[in-house]
Amino acid sequence: MYDDNHRYFLQYILHNSYIPIETALNFCTSNSIEAVKDGKELKQFVAEINDKISKQDLKINFLKCEVTGDDKLVLLNTVNDDVSKLQNSFRPAELEYFQLVLQELVTADDHQINKMQCYNLNMTANRINADTIEKLLEKWTSQGYLVENGSSMCLGARCVAEFDPYFKVHCKDYYSDCLLCSETVFVGSTCDACQSIMHRHCIDRYLTKHDQCPSCKRTWNAQRMQAVNGTEESSSDESEIPTPRVSRTKRKRVL
Repeated sequence: MYDDNHRYFLQYILHNSYIPIETALNFCTSNSIEAVKDGKELKQFVAEINDKISKQDLKINFLKCEVTGDDKLVLLNTVNDDVSKLQNSFRPAELEYFQLVLQELVTADDHQINKMQCYNLNMTANRINADTIEKLLEKWTSQGYLVENGSSMCLGARCVAEFDPYFKVHCKDYYSDCLLCSETVFVGSTCDACQSIMHRHCIDRYLTKHDQCPSCKRTWNAQRMQAVNGTEESSSDESEIPTPRVSRTKRKRVL
């Protein structure tokens, strides 16, 4: 039954909008919300809230970041499916710059760009100074629109979820569906035999029980399993997660 605990939790999400699952559970514990003691009960609790806020075109989603594997809760606007929905939160110059960053991330072969590229993108608009760009990148990262991967930036879990309908219609040439969960994947792991692509967290879970590709059934030995799930040693930055080797079509404007 929807009660004051649901309303209090909703106010918390409205104020924060993007939080780790663990933070949400701690909030419930510290505020004596007895209906929520674990992740399963949290999902039921959130489902009851979503029933109430669906008429306001809002939804609280459970997300897993495809780069870090972190579990998050995010409040999504379900009305518009493109970046125009952010026009009430961003100044015109900021929204224009945000579109440039997303355009570059979506169309990049590995869906990553380094921070210097982020600064250089502003040369197109030339309306935001470097200090403001740094603050915007930090803000968008904290909000889940972007995520850091070593020295590079990637699409954050919130960005992928919030604009997924738009990506599916307008960006078909630039993303794939995970073979294991069927959700959108930009940064993932790939079988080098059949080129099937999967989320890193999906293949990690799969490899605890199987030693074959879920698509072509090729047997993966220990070295191949390490390569597929991104743990194979390489000379690259160890903090960066390997990205799929997927051919892309010629770039075009998508945002």
